[in-house]
Amino acid sequence: MLPSDHSWKIFTNLNQAFDVFDKLFTHKYFHCKDTSNFGLISGMSNTYPWLKHDILGKWGEDFALQYLLNIGYILKCRNFRFNRMEIDLIMINNKTLVMIEVKTRQSALLGEPWKAVNITKQRQIIRVANYYTKVLQWPHEVRFDIISIVHNQEKTDLQHIQNAFSPLP
Repeated sequence: MLPSDHSWKIFTNLNQAFDVFDKLFTHKYFHCKDTSNFGLISGMSNTYPWLKHDILGKWGEDFALQYLLNIGYILKCRNFRFNRMEIDLIMINNKTLVMIEVKTRQSALLGEPWKAVNITKQRQIIRVANYYTKVLQWPHEVRFDIISIVHNQEKTDLQHIQNAFSPLP
């Protein structure tokens, strides 16, 4: 039940209003996708709050990084950006510089996450990798991997695809 119009007048600052707003509208099945406009709802999602797209993506990168560190990879760089393009993880495995794209989804119903790394995305990753290896003057092999994660309340499935793609000649 919403407070009366008179109740809204007692708030002395926006933070108090947002606290009440959160308490009134927080529900197990709905949450705000974007509250960057001073807490105004710009879209609703029928998921749990921890599954928001940006949070899920960050979680997936953390999960992939921990997996790779556990199997002996060495982290060189994370979220390397060049010309508004990015490589999620750059790691070393047996003298090979590995460029890793991480894709995380809540479900594979619309296709496995790795399928989102299309030819356009591959070219972007290759372009960033070319810049990175030239700056670093990397003398050894370079490889392109994809980590595909499906994560929801029932399970977490991780698929590591080594040599997922290569630069075109």
